[in-house]
Amino acid sequence: MRRSRGFTILEIIITVVLVGILASLFIPAMGTHLLRGTEPANRPADAGQAHADMEAVLRDYVIYLNTSTTPQNVLSYMATLANASVSMTWIDFNASGVQTSCSTAPNCGGLLVTTEQGGLSYSAVLTNEKNATSYDAVNY
Repeated sequence: MRRSRGFTILEIIITVVLVGILASLFIPAMGTHLLRGTEPANRPADAGQAHADMEAVLRDYVIYLNTSTTPQNVLSYMATLANASVSMTWIDFNASGVQTSCSTAPNCGGLLVTTEQGGLSYSAVLTNEKNATSYDAVNY
């Protein structure tokens, strides 16, 4: 009876070829998963930046609204505070309450403020509710 002392060269070659074929199939798939793996790590940072941009706009709106001697001009003032990451668009609402674009700024129903970072978006509608300095301060 003959005893086996190891693997033959043919068995080793077949094993190496099979491992090579499997690696050639799975390595590209792993690469895309590694690239996608950074998206969840970047999302909190992007969300934080978008939130900070929106908070800055709302802070300026409330400060100007409460301290201005002409609060009816608050939307015109806010529209001049353009920021690279914040877009402002004049909007109005029709009788059904549907948002429409407005070309008669600053006599529109509001100013739509939108900020977007990394696919995350925050929006707010600023309105011209306060039109006299005798009203109580706006708290946000």
